[in-house]
Amino acid sequence: MRVIRWIGGGRYGVTREIGSGGFGRVWLAKDTLLNRTVAVKEVSTERIPAADLPAFIERARREASSAAALSDHPNIVTVHDIVIEDGAPGS
Repeated sequence: MRVIRWIGGGRYGVTREIGSGGFGRVWLAKDTLLNRTVAVKEVSTERIPAADLPAFIERARREASSAAALSDHPNIVTVHDIVIEDGAPGS
């Protein structure tokens, strides 16, 4: 796998986009700390007015935290980490 960028202080090597939608993009990545393939959700903040950005980022963090709390549910993806990269969260 060819890494196209590194995020999370070099922990995640992003290799390719695997999906996108109104809330952002999902990337295939390699977690170098735990040596596993992961999906990284990149939250899009381009259309968010600067004044609304802190509340938007907090809402994304709460969403990831809520999903992490339900990690034993068969229909909810497991969240392992939240990374703030260039002012925007990814999980």
